[in-house]
Amino acid sequence: MVVSIDYRIIDGTPVCFSHAGTVNRRLSVDDWARRVEELGAGEILLTDCSRDGMMLGYDNETVARIVNLVGVPVIASGGAGRLEDFLEVLTVGRANAVAAGSVFHFTEITPREIKEHLGSAGIPVRLGLAQ
Repeated sequence: MVVSIDYRIIDGTPVCFSHAGTVNRRLSVDDWARRVEELGAGEILLTDCSRDGMMLGYDNETVARIVNLVGVPVIASGGAGRLEDFLEVLTVGRANAVAAGSVFHFTEITPREIKEHLGSAGIPVRLGLAQ
C-alpha cells in the first residue's frame, strides 16, 4: 500500500494539504508520515504541491527528513525538470524512488535518458525491455 502525502511549506514547516493542494490540514508531514507508517503503509509518495508541475527541482530537504524519519521507502514527487533533479533527490534527498510527470510533457527528456543518466552516476536502475 502506497500512501500519498501532499504538502506545502508553511512558515518553514512542511504541512499536509488535501483537495489537490488547496486545503491546509494543519498537520505536520513528520507526524502524518509516522502515523501512516504505523497504520501499515508500505511506501510513501511525498509530493510538494508548490513544486508540482513547476519543474524547479524536488524539495530535497523535506524528502531527506522523511526518509530519516520512517522505515518505509519514500518516493519523491513534485518538481523534476532536469536530469540533475533526479540524481539530486536520490543522493541529497536520499529518496528510494522518484515520480515525475511534467518533465515528460514539456521537455524532450525521456524516461530512458533519466535512467541512463542515473545509471552512469552509479544509481541502480531497471532499463526495461527496450534496450
